[in-house]
Amino acid sequence: MAPQNRVKASRLDETVSRAEFARLCGLSEKTIARIEADLNTPMDITTRKLVNGLNSLPNRRREYTIEYLFPDAQYSLSLGVKGEGHASK
Repeated sequence: MAPQNRVKASRLDETVSRAEFARLCGLSEKTIARIEADLNTPMDITTRKLVNGLNSLPNRRREYTIEYLFPDAQYSLSLGVKGEGHASK
């Protein structure tokens, strides 16, 4: 199961339609819908596009980061690659 994310909540907070958000991110609406529904874990390049899309809004409410949008995921920002996944407890 994909980790929970804040993509949809962030998009709605910014009052941006899915179509407009997809255009800003350079992604398809179908991809945005799948990510918002937690149906898949996006690749690193896709997470960067989502962050860049939200941060490109002129009057955004906050500065978005990968860590904010995907708090349960493990991403290595220095290497620019997705981490190994969740550690079991």
